[in-house]
Amino acid sequence: MYVPRDAAPGEYCGTITVTADAAKLSSVSLKVHVLSFTLPDRIAMRSNFGSLGGRLARQLGMDAASQEFAAVEDRYIDMLLAHRAIPSSLGDIWPKWTPEGGIDDSTSGQRLRSMVKERHVNSLCVPFACRPSSSCSP
Repeated sequence: MYVPRDAAPGEYCGTITVTADAAKLSSVSLKVHVLSFTLPDRIAMRSNFGSLGGRLARQLGMDAASQEFAAVEDRYIDMLLAHRAIPSSLGDIWPKWTPEGGIDDSTSGQRLRSMVKERHVNSLCVPFACRPSSSCSP
C-alpha cells in the first residue's frame, strides 16, 4: 500500500479488483486510515528485505547476468525503496577485482554512490568471498 506524501489525514475506502489476462477474478474491499504525519525522506530504519539477485533470477527463469534481468531487478529495488525497505541486493554494485589490476569500480561505483546518496540506502549485505584455492574455515 502506497500513500502519497500529500495525502490528507482521514479514512479512505475503495475496492481492489484482481484480474488476470483481462478477466476479473475477484474484488476486495479496502479501508485505509491515514495518520496526520509524514515520514522523513531519509530512511532511518536499517533493514534488509527480499532475496533478489541470483535467487530471484532462478525463480523467474531468467539469466541473472542479462540486461533483461537487471531491468526486472531494478523494478523490485524501486518498489522496496518506495516502501522504505532496503533490498538485500542492490543489483550490480560490486567492483571487479583481478590480481593484476586490483579493484576496478568503473562500472559499479556510480550505482552504489547513487543508492547511498540519492536513494538513502543505509545498509548493505556484503557477501563472503572465498576463493576455491583457499580454506574458508575459521
